[in-house]
Amino acid sequence: MWRPLSLILEIFTHLRYRSRFERLVPAIGTLGAVDVRGGDTWTRYATPRSLFELWAPAFDSPYEPYHCVTLFAALGHARTKPHPPPPGVVERIEDRPLIKVPDQPIEVHWLNQSTMVIIDIFGPAAVSLGVRFIQRGCQPVCTFDNWPHPRGVGKPEFTLAALLYYSPLVADARELIKVDSPPVWLCDASRLVGRRPSPGNFDNRYYLDDTLLPGSNFLKAQGIDRLVIILGNKSRKLAPDVEAWLADRARDGFEVFSTHLDEPALDVQPIRPVRGHFPRIGSRSAAGGFGSLVPEPSSSGG
Repeated sequence: MWRPLSLILEIFTHLRYRSRFERLVPAIGTLGAVDVRGGDTWTRYATPRSLFELWAPAFDSPYEPYHCVTLFAALGHARTKPHPPPPGVVERIEDRPLIKVPDQPIEVHWLNQSTMVIIDIFGPAAVSLGVRFIQRGCQPVCTFDNWPHPRGVGKPEFTLAALLYYSPLVADARELIKVDSPPVWLCDASRLVGRRPSPGNFDNRYYLDDTLLPGSNFLKAQGIDRLVIILGNKSRKLAPDVEAWLADRARDGFEVFSTHLDEPALDVQPIRPVRGHFPRIGSRSAAGGFGSLVPEPSSSGG
């Protein structure tokens, strides 16, 4: 692991937050739940560092600095022992319908070492689809930059449970991941949830910035010249943070394509993203990552 990331993770894991994050992190998964193989192999990865390293890019990969520590660190602060999710809800977030993802390693004609894949669907499904690319030798980069909370606007604890659930498959595929393997970015499309948090809510909305998405010069130095973004369905639009980033890359000469899970073969189509402005939503913690309580309005007597 890139040494600065290791240090950051240790700080996150052992820090006692002034805002009482540790005491308020909700339960991860369901007691008695098993992993994707119906067993307890997931318990080998039930610590922040082991899970973080399992889902990281190759050792000494140039993509290591973009692999986000925040959600992995929360694993060490859950109020109860973490578990995988219960059966049937791996790809569900609250009342959203299940997102169907392929159950076999990805077979797509467009994947090669000059391609960067961005999966931007709801967190647990992004994890599930990411496994299929890892099984093809892609190196994962997780961008989950928010903290779970019982009153959170977003629910990243479902994504964290999914990371545990699929851990045996990733462990078996680690030997396929090389320093020069094509990268697959795992993004949670619920990061920009629509509703504005009310006082007393925990605002853990977030956006992808240049700490999580690399610039053109960096990508060109890695031999990347094509970007493929995968969305949940054909009606879903690009998120404004990712669209702005893709537009900048297109301006710098990158080929940009999209596909979606309604497309059985994940065939890609060229797109022309437009750079617009997007709100820098969410509340960044002083400790790093996004998440803080929305204060109650002050009142004064008359």
